[in-house]
Formats: sequence, structure tokens, C-alpha cells
Amino acid sequence: MFVKNPSFASEMGKSEAAVEALKEAASTAASPAEGFAHHAMPRRGHRRIEVVEADGEVYLVNTNFGGALEEHGSVNSPIYAPLRRGVLAAGFRFASHD
Repeated sequence: MFVKNPSFASEMGKSEAAVEALKEAASTAASPAEGFAHHAMPRRGHRRIEVVEADGEVYLVNTNFGGALEEHGSVNSPIYAPLRRGVLAAGFRFASHD
């Protein structure tokens, strides 16, 4: 009989191999996301889209100062959604948890 391990997610998050696998997956999505990103207040010395690891968590980050405007749009600019579109273009499923 299978018994679900309630601490599976936290244990996997501590695994170096799991973090590396997540970074590799995020890198796969970073390339198409870079193509969808625009130049909304670019940040010098950084790529527009970067994979960042912090405290065992892996993030796909739009480094432009105007990254939120690119992702969500505004009254004066359309929604480009480079991160969401990059994830989908890489073949991953995107689920929003607002």
C-alpha cells in the first residue's frame, strides 16, 4: 500500500539534484522568454531574462526595471507576458496562483 510522504516537497527542495534540474528547466524557458521580452527600462549588466537561485528556490526573472509592465501591461502599453509565454513556448504547463 502506497503512503504519501507529507514532507516530500520540502525534502526534494533540499536536494542539490532537484535544484539543478529546476535550473535546467528554467533555462529552457529563458531562451524563448528572452525573445518575447522588450526593452522596458533595461537594467545594465544583466540579460533581460535570467535564472536565479535563492535559498534553494529557482526563479525565472525579468531583470528589466519595467519587467512588471512587460508582464502585465499598463494603460499605455500592451501585455507582452514574456515569462508566461516563454514557459509555454518551452513546452511547460503554466498555472497561475493569484
